[in-house]
Amino acid sequence: YFVVIPMAFRFFLSFETPAGEGVLPIVSEPKVNEYLSLVMTLLFAFGVAFQLPVLLTLSVGEVRAILAHELGHYAYQHNRLRAVRR
Repeated sequence: YFVVIPMAFRFFLSFETPAGEGVLPIVSEPKVNEYLSLVMTLLFAFGVAFQLPVLLTLSVGEVRAILAHELGHYAYQHNRLRAVRR
């Protein structure tokens, strides 16, 4: 996040050109919606890119074991919260 986002903004801002004689300016007018969309897309893309090699090295049985273990944590926390709510 702290490396890629600033590099991306520098790249996109490099397309700005000042106004000159007979030349129309190209001005950046970023919007919060577009900023958040870009950041979320980059975060998702880099997350997938870094997790993909890990997922490709695991077998189906290992993936099932990991999911069962992690979902077991979720089920335990969920049941504990349900008991507190009653």
